[in-house]
Amino acid sequence: MMTLIAVGILVSYFYSVAATFLFPGNVFYDAAAKAFARAMMAAFVAATAAKPGFGSSAALPDVNTTEPFEALSASQARIVTRRAP
Repeated sequence: MMTLIAVGILVSYFYSVAATFLFPGNVFYDAAAKAFARAMMAAFVAATAAKPGFGSSAALPDVNTTEPFEALSASQARIVTRRAP
C-alpha cells in the first residue's frame, strides 16, 4: 500500500516539475506535499499503535469471554461522582 502511495506522490511531483519547466500545465506540488504528510502521519500512527505500551489496546483489560458479568469483577467497578462546574 505504501508503495502505491509513494508512486502516486512521485508521479505528481515529477509531473509538476515537468509542467513548471518544460511545458505549460497544472502543477500539483501542494497535493503531493499533502499526500506525503498524510502518508507519514498514517505510518506513524500505525507504528505507534503496534507497540503494546502506546496503543489503545494497552488500556483494555484482557477479556476472553462474551459474558459481561464474567468479564468484570467487583474490584474494577467504580462509582463516578460528578463535580459541580
